[in-house]
Amino acid sequence: MDTPTRKRCPRCKRIKPRDQFHRNRRQSSGLSSWCKKCGSAYGRWYRTRADVRARNRERERLWRMMHRKPRRLPMTLEERLQRQREQDHRRYALHRPEQLQRVARYGRSPRGKATRLARRAGYRSNPRYRLEELAAMAVRRALEGRTFTRIWRERFGFSAEALRAHLMGTLPEGCTVDEVEVDHVRPKRGFAYERPEDPGFKAAWSLANLRLLPAAWHRLRA
Repeated sequence: MDTPTRKRCPRCKRIKPRDQFHRNRRQSSGLSSWCKKCGSAYGRWYRTRADVRARNRERERLWRMMHRKPRRLPMTLEERLQRQREQDHRRYALHRPEQLQRVARYGRSPRGKATRLARRAGYRSNPRYRLEELAAMAVRRALEGRTFTRIWRERFGFSAEALRAHLMGTLPEGCTVDEVEVDHVRPKRGFAYERPEDPGFKAAWSLANLRLLPAAWHRLRA
């Protein structure tokens, strides 16, 4: 049986060629009942109905809720520093794996441990290192609400209350006392002193040279 080359559209009542109809396997003729032009016109009218538009909007909203990607929170400074350290370690391990393994083996060896202990003992035997350690401890205690002894009040040249009032004025917004560290505006290595009587000590530990910074920023400056 020969397939007819033309078909009648029941909507526009016109007889048109078969290429003017969409394919539809459910129909016996293998073509849609309406022609392409009538089907497009009906689709445009159907999509302009208020109930159809509301249903489509609700369907799109539900789809976006189900397929929405989780929002990434901004990284903190500590997370960025940790990520940078990990990237540097991977990059170093990629380009110099033998040297990295050699350094790790030396650090675990008795000689490496002895070297670290000797370096640490050398720092602690240095009078300036010991003086800075005690001064930092006194400043931290003053920030926590304690008072200076007479010796430290004479060495610094100010009281613990004045220091606490000055440091609280430099407290970063949104931080607590437990989240900050005492920082020197001009680094301590820029001052020459070995004893509390030296002029460089009072200049390095003066109120104008002390401030509070977030702990991550303080480690980054160090």
